[in-house]
Amino acid sequence: MTVRPHVRARRTRLLSRAFFGRLFENDLFSSSVSASSSVTWMLAALATPGVMFSGSQMFNYAHVRTFAPEAQDRIFFASQAFHVNFAMAIAGLVTMMVWTSLTPDRLDALVLGPLPLRAGEQARARLAALLRFFTMFATAVAVPTAVAFTSLTLGPREAGLVLPRIAGHVAGTMLGAGFVFFLLLDLQLVLAAVLGPRAVRAATWPLQGAALAAMVSALSYTPSLAEVLQATGPSGQAWVMWNPATWFVGIYRWIAGDHRDVFTQLAARATLGSTVAVTVGLVVYPLAYQRCLVNAVAGQGRREAWYSRTSTRVWLANLAPLLRTPLERGLAAFIVATLSRSHAHRFLVGSYAGMALLCALPIAGRLFGPADSAAALYAWFSVPLGLLCWTAAGLRVAMMLPVEPAANWIFQLTEPVDKRRVLSTAVTVIASATALPLALAFGAAAAVAGGAALGLSVFAVVLATGLALIELLTLTLRAVPCTCTYRPGQLRLRVLWPVYLLVWLLLAYQLPTVAVGALGHLDRSLWLVGTLLAAWTAIRAWRLSRARRLRGFVYDEAEPSATTTINLGAAGVS
Repeated sequence: MTVRPHVRARRTRLLSRAFFGRLFENDLFSSSVSASSSVTWMLAALATPGVMFSGSQMFNYAHVRTFAPEAQDRIFFASQAFHVNFAMAIAGLVTMMVWTSLTPDRLDALVLGPLPLRAGEQARARLAALLRFFTMFATAVAVPTAVAFTSLTLGPREAGLVLPRIAGHVAGTMLGAGFVFFLLLDLQLVLAAVLGPRAVRAATWPLQGAALAAMVSALSYTPSLAEVLQATGPSGQAWVMWNPATWFVGIYRWIAGDHRDVFTQLAARATLGSTVAVTVGLVVYPLAYQRCLVNAVAGQGRREAWYSRTSTRVWLANLAPLLRTPLERGLAAFIVATLSRSHAHRFLVGSYAGMALLCALPIAGRLFGPADSAAALYAWFSVPLGLLCWTAAGLRVAMMLPVEPAANWIFQLTEPVDKRRVLSTAVTVIASATALPLALAFGAAAAVAGGAALGLSVFAVVLATGLALIELLTLTLRAVPCTCTYRPGQLRLRVLWPVYLLVWLLLAYQLPTVAVGALGHLDRSLWLVGTLLAAWTAIRAWRLSRARRLRGFVYDEAEPSATTTINLGAAGVS
């Protein structure tokens, strides 16, 4: 049967809306409903860092504008390179947020397969959703920052340069973000079409690490790269001229009016690279879509890789001495399996770990020197405590996300009477993955760097702080981990963010000062560790008291609907 063009166009639009919602179902969001209610906040979060960075440099930029034009250009060039590389790093992180939704999965094949929809229609609709997603986040990253940065770096006498500078900023950042986005899309398209979904999952961890490393590089090494680039001619070092991080800086400068040969050559390479990446995605995607659907169905049910099974077994073996009953060991196995196999949970925990590394980066270099100064001693406490805060919080949030809500009836039928054992198992799993290994690793390293006293102090402070923090994070836990549906807004970040920020600042930055002051004084060290253990005991007693009063676990956070409507054709029956 021939489908009329306007009907086909309408179906494509409807499919595109559905696919756009599905982009947010696999990773940080639990449903398309949460995506639609949170997309504005996501765009605001993407636009904020660049604008805030420019605003924080407002007085510095005003001072730089009093310099000679050559000195101004040299200083502003580093900031321009930073904004371009930062946008490319953000594109990598955002793309990895929706990594498993870039190509069709088994659910798409099972739901859309029986419908009279051709693979080409589905491919065009999904491509439209991906283009909409890219346009939204790239615009949020590029445009507000371009206006803010240009306004702060140009004076009234340079009004004629405002539009070219803004155009260069927008072009450099959006083309750089597009290059990264479509490069990752092309990579997954090849993996899904040739090797299947198993290869896509296997590439997740390395690409997540690469995205986080790109963010670290953008924050740390862009000024050095800018200095090298300024001193490089068209025939300069190959690693500079063939580095994509410099290509889009070149197109920024070229559009802004700097037509030196080096920037002309870099702009040409940026244009060619982004054109190839986008063209490959737009042309190959519809052609390979049918193959991706076939592989999505055929690739299900295969066994996980040996290294994943080995890591899970090692983790459970280390947990065994801490868990006394079969109930605790079985629940721990379920939590560990979920955290190690589910892409959504792994990505969330990896994101928190990446933020921890970024926050620790400014002082982490002190750990590689002698521990004979107050600054180095401070780092030995601050770095592990900062890592502890972020990783423990990441695991706690990951336990709020369900792995298969439709199957939580198993836990409802076998719900134990003693709720405290279930909740305590969650505490033990978090502690075994964060507080204990961090305390052991940094305690041993500190003992090598600064002596046994420093190592023992780091171990005791990190472990005691971690135990107290984990008890505090699980104080409101009232569900079996990874079984309850997630309702957007449960973290109440809009209201409680000052509390979270204060706790992080106290533990990661103020507590190390107290710990360094207690070094060399046995009474002060014992008092500090004793205070932390007392806090742990008190919070643990409070949590157990709350668990004792818990009559039943929660399995659905969504509020029940007041009415149920069944649509039958054009009419509805309530």
